[in-house]
Amino acid sequence: MPPLEDKKKGSSGKAPAKSRVASNAMMSKGVVPTIAPEEGTLANPGAILGLNASMLENPDVVEKLLKGVIPPLDKKEVGRLDLDRVISSLFYGMMVLVSSLFEHGRELKDEAMTQQAWANSVGSEIDRAQQLAKELEGKMAKIEAWEQQVIEELSKMKEDRDATMARLSSDDFLKAVEFTASKYFGKGFDFCKRQISHLHPDLDIHGMGIDTDLLEEEKEKENEEENEEEKEEKKEGELDNSPTP
Repeated sequence: MPPLEDKKKGSSGKAPAKSRVASNAMMSKGVVPTIAPEEGTLANPGAILGLNASMLENPDVVEKLLKGVIPPLDKKEVGRLDLDRVISSLFYGMMVLVSSLFEHGRELKDEAMTQQAWANSVGSEIDRAQQLAKELEGKMAKIEAWEQQVIEELSKMKEDRDATMARLSSDDFLKAVEFTASKYFGKGFDFCKRQISHLHPDLDIHGMGIDTDLLEEEKEKENEEENEEEKEEKKEGELDNSPTP
């Protein structure tokens, strides 16, 4: 006699077979099986799909169905697609990198041009400042030369003045002046001195450098001239007093 467990297994194994047969018979007769409420296709696929559901329960059948529906892919084709995808991704990345580098390069170029313009401006200002410094140096050199020339001229004028003062204060210069004046004015100069001596007897005639001998000679000449004038007046008077013939 078989054990109790074997009987249970047999009864459990026959139950699905009976249910499948019953469902197939109902489908062939056109009877729609009833579905328990709140049960879907996943809970009771056999009630909805019938024989097809029992076929889908077999993994081998599912795999064969999938192979029939989905065309097989070639490994080379898959590799080529993967390679194209990698190349496309790489090309896209390179394009993004090149675009970024181009944009960055343009920014660097603009910045370099700005710095170059600023450097040129600063260079022109430096050149202008250097030119101005050279001009100022030239003017300062001219001013220093002019100051040196003025100092030399002033020194020369001072030396000439000192020499002139020394020459004027010397006795030789006074004698030379008196000699020149006496020679130029002649006797009239001494006459003036003589008149001064008459008007100002307190003056030292000898200290003025008057020639006393010449003064005496002039006095004698004056006396002689006066005597001659008197004689001429007497002669004229006698002629006027003489009787007419």
